[in-house]
Amino acid sequence: MRLRFPLSLKVSLWLLLNVLVLAAVGLGFLVGQGGIGWSGLIGGGGGEHVQALANAPAAEAFGLAPEKRRGALAPYAGGLG
Repeated sequence: MRLRFPLSLKVSLWLLLNVLVLAAVGLGFLVGQGGIGWSGLIGGGGGEHVQALANAPAAEAFGLAPEKRRGALAPYAGGLG
């Protein structure tokens, strides 16, 4: 007697297999480009963009006294709630 699987189970298993293969390829690409961790994530173009965005408020707050930093950084905190 041969065990038969429903078509929905076969399709679901193929979908799961494809997702796992894509995840493995993506992880391999991530490791190949810079490794896993913060240094790998901030080393590329996205990291440079985030660094450029962070430089503006950091430059404003760098020379101020600690009690005046809150006022200088308030315009940048508008979207943070």
